[in-house]
Amino acid sequence: MEGCASVGCSRGTIFALAPPRPALRPAADLPTAPQFRCGAARAARPAQPTSMARTGDLRASNSIAGEPPPARSRPNQRKFSTRLGTLGVSYLSHVARERDGMIRHIAAATFAVHDMPRSIEFYRKLGFELVYGDERATFSSLKAGDAFVNLVVSPAYEHRWWGRVIFRVADVDGHQRSLQEHGLAAELPRNAPWGERFFHIIDPDGHELSFTELLSA
Repeated sequence: MEGCASVGCSRGTIFALAPPRPALRPAADLPTAPQFRCGAARAARPAQPTSMARTGDLRASNSIAGEPPPARSRPNQRKFSTRLGTLGVSYLSHVARERDGMIRHIAAATFAVHDMPRSIEFYRKLGFELVYGDERATFSSLKAGDAFVNLVVSPAYEHRWWGRVIFRVADVDGHQRSLQEHGLAAELPRNAPWGERFFHIIDPDGHELSFTELLSA
């Protein structure tokens, strides 16, 4: 029997009522601990700066005021881009040269001669400098400005008129006077209808040379 207690005595057993137990309260009425949900906790945190593109991004703004992120140094990328730019410029230069044509200018004129010492002396008086060979060589090379003259000893050479080699000079009259001072028989300069002033001279082996100056328009 709920709420009953028994006490033994000499005459028998006496039953007495025990005080009733307090009724259990429903779980809904019990006080509950403060609830902390993950979403509520996140909502309570201060908002991250808008420049944060992703978690752990080091390019974030230095302050909430929106300062621009510092530029990330990428030396390898800059070197790679520089190489690409250099390669692009080289390729375009190559294409431009191809369009202009393969021939840039005459590199040298080669003359057959009978007497190397005599020919070297003559071309030195014209203003050329010996850069290869000597009076005893069978091949010699002389240079004046960007022009080269090669001399090859050929005892069997027989002179026949084949044309002439033309050299451009800055002052054709002054150059002609210089040749005369060195004892060379140079023609007097004259004007040509195509806009040049020139004179001719013949070397010891009969090769015809011409020196010209462009006339101003």
